[in-house]
Amino acid sequence: MDEPVTERGRGPRPRFLNAGSGHRADRVSLVNDALDTALRYSKAAMGNVQLLDPEARGLRIAAQRGFSDAFLDYFEVVDDTTSACGQAMLKGKAVVVSDVASSAVFAGTEGREVMLQAGARAVQSVPLTGPGGEILGVFSLHYRTPDSVLSADRRLLTAVARRASLLLQADGA
Repeated sequence: MDEPVTERGRGPRPRFLNAGSGHRADRVSLVNDALDTALRYSKAAMGNVQLLDPEARGLRIAAQRGFSDAFLDYFEVVDDTTSACGQAMLKGKAVVVSDVASSAVFAGTEGREVMLQAGARAVQSVPLTGPGGEILGVFSLHYRTPDSVLSADRRLLTAVARRASLLLQADGA
């Protein structure tokens, strides 16, 4: 049996993860609840949820915590693979960047400088997927120090992303 996800080892499972399948919320509330849950129960300093925007042909930020306007402007729509979220969208699986400064994912990109200026030295991105594996969006947590993405945080983000995906589908997102 899986260990319950707790705030740094204390307390009950987050309400968002316990919500029954009848849980209904609009898309904005849902992604904000998911993001707040992930940030509360992880070591991450910042985070964002991007949803697939078919008109923009990329990922658009739907919720965020802790980022500057420069970061939000640069990553407003991600439609390529020169970021962790873009890689997660392309590969359809989680991407962990242990050190943004030395990562091949960000090498030679303006995104690298934007990430560093935002204080994001490590990042993990997990795709939000539909029942057929189609990409609905990407959920990312950002850390202030390199090599700080813990295995517990990986499990947490995977669980929150899975739950958010199910709730987005139930909501008709």
